[in-house]
Amino acid sequence: MSDSWQFTATLPEYFEAKPLRQFLIQDWLLPKHLVFSLKRGQRILVNQRYLPVNFSVSAGDNIQLTFFA
Repeated sequence: MSDSWQFTATLPEYFEAKPLRQFLIQDWLLPKHLVFSLKRGQRILVNQRYLPVNFSVSAGDNIQLTFFA
């Protein structure tokens, strides 16, 4: 059995919309290989549902990432 943990954040009101991939890499400074792994495992949820990383996120969106140890 593997351990997992989640990180959840809501984008602030002043956030300007941009593609999810760009947000994760440029704003949250996640390495590209980690973004790829999260995407491949569908472990990125936007507003409680899977959203492909080329779709845009905007102010008020809730982003949840699931990581495995």
